[in-house]
Amino acid sequence: MFSSFTGHEQFCDGNIHDLFTHDDYAFHFDNDEAIEKAYVHIEPRLERIPGFVCHANIDAMTCIKKDDHVRAIKLIEEAFAIDPDNIHTWMNVGAVLLDLAESDTQQRALEEAALKLLNLKASKSALITAKMEYAYWLAETGRRDEHRKECCILMEQCLQTDIPEADGTNNLELNCRTLYMKVIIRWLKDMKMQNHKPSKSRLWRQEKVQRAVDQLIYLSHESISDFYHREMLIWLIEIQRKKIWDHCEEALNDELCRFRETTGRTTDVEDCIQQVIQYVDAYPDDYRFKVRLAYNCLEVAYKQEHDINKRKMWLAKALKYSTEGNTEEGWIFMSASTIAAAQLHIWAIGYYDRHKEFLDRLIMRRYNIRGEGEVQLLIIM
Repeated sequence: MFSSFTGHEQFCDGNIHDLFTHDDYAFHFDNDEAIEKAYVHIEPRLERIPGFVCHANIDAMTCIKKDDHVRAIKLIEEAFAIDPDNIHTWMNVGAVLLDLAESDTQQRALEEAALKLLNLKASKSALITAKMEYAYWLAETGRRDEHRKECCILMEQCLQTDIPEADGTNNLELNCRTLYMKVIIRWLKDMKMQNHKPSKSRLWRQEKVQRAVDQLIYLSHESISDFYHREMLIWLIEIQRKKIWDHCEEALNDELCRFRETTGRTTDVEDCIQQVIQYVDAYPDDYRFKVRLAYNCLEVAYKQEHDINKRKMWLAKALKYSTEGNTEEGWIFMSASTIAAAQLHIWAIGYYDRHKEFLDRLIMRRYNIRGEGEVQLLIIM
């Protein structure tokens, strides 16, 4: 009966351990430090968001490595409820059973999991999903150039494959393009400087910005679900962060122009954020998204150098969404820092309004300023 399964020799020889832990696309960690870092950063995620299974499986394997089997089993069950034919879910099932299997019943469950895993490896869509999830895990866990380079190669291979049509919100190609886009934009944001110049060549920067915008254009299609439109908009905002502009201004200008001409959509950051806000009510319990939205509102507030009322408006939005995202069950560090920054700026502006006459005199004397307009500009900046 095993002849119909690819790789059945592993199972026949009793080498079940390798089947679950040494697959080409298995999540593995180089050292205990990497495991610990990943473990402390596990956060609650919204199950109905596409991509949840990928993150749940990554977190489950991290818990297994930390011998936290209770938490791992909960994550596996959540992933299984959404996609019972995911290779990494079954690899995690096997990994837990390898650690815990003592009775005959558990041993039979381990063998059944091995058969299921071998069967899934004959499925084209399951293999593409496993490859995509491994590529994303590699980039996000390693965060080094070599990891991200390999991730991009694997993602390109997935996209060049004839990807089977998927059902509903679990569209395989859309997930692949979204994860690929995230990896590229984060790579651009993490670019270092050497001798006051970007560490990457002009050609490298141009190619990465182009590939990111390729994914943004695809995800902007009208027939695609609201979730992917939302993701497209938030990453369209984040690719325009100052850190990326400083390194890739020429490439960004060219590629954003291509985006506008191809899609007919705006790339103005403030307009994009206003569009993103329209999706908040559709996902009221997506706290991670609200925190990202809040941070981008704060970035826009900082840019309002000549309009204090607009700065106050964007600070209020930053405070609102970061507070909503700062829940006890879903606490995220970035939400706390955004709340603190927004509150401090709002307090400073309010303090100036309440003591304007005194502070104007003090500032004019200290900085040798003569006009109130210059004082106002200094306060805003």
